Parts: sequence; structure tokens; C-alpha cells
Amino acid sequence: MTYVPARNSIFLSLAASLAEAKGAEAIYFGANALDYSGYPDCRPEFIEAFEEMIRRGTRAGSEGRRIRVVAPLLRMTKAEIVRLGRELGVPFEWTWSCYDGKELPCGECDSCILRAKGFREAGIDDPLTAGVAR
Repeated sequence: MTYVPARNSIFLSLAASLAEAKGAEAIYFGANALDYSGYPDCRPEFIEAFEEMIRRGTRAGSEGRRIRVVAPLLRMTKAEIVRLGRELGVPFEWTWSCYDGKELPCGECDSCILRAKGFREAGIDDPLTAGVAR
């Protein structure tokens, strides 16, 4: 089980507080709705509702200063995200998706399965699992 109740609400609330304090106009959020694996806080409806919460629940919002939640990966497939990461030079060996918390990814949780699918469909070896027998 990898679902954490209200996880993104907590993260985005902290980000909204910091954004308002710094006068930022946007919060960037790495949610993905296509392969969201049952996480309701990775859907467009959640992001829209959260923006409305920021508008109604902050001084910035009550004064008409909008803080947007920007989710550039929202409608991309995992393969598209992996390809984009490679183009941008993302050090994939420093990224982590597994919820198991061990030295190597478990390869069995939803997050590992979706990550493996993305790398496989992108035609790129995942440096965390390359050469690891499962």
C-alpha cells in the first residue's frame, strides 16, 4: 500500500504558504494523472480545487493575487517523462520511486512498476535496476 492520505494536500499547503510569503506567482508540482495509480490528489480536479483553496484561504488570494499550481507532467505518460528527463540531463541514478525503503527498489510496489514501465517504454535503462536480477 503506497497511498498516503492527503499527502499532496500537505506538500502543496506548505508550498502555498512559502509562495505567498515570497510573493511567488506559481507552485510547480510533479503530479501525473495518466499513470496516477489511484492517487486522487494527482488529478486535474484536485489541482483546480487546490488553486481555489489558495484563492479563498490566503491573503494573496483575497487581495486578487493569484498563485497558480503548475503541473507540467500531469498529462504525460511515464515514458514521455523519462524521455524529457533524459533530454534535460536528469541524474536518474539520484531519483527514487520505491516505497520499500531498502538499498535497491523492490520492483513490486505500484511506484516501482510504473517507473519500470516508463523506462521500458522509453527504451532507456533505469540506472537503479540495470543489471539487477529480479
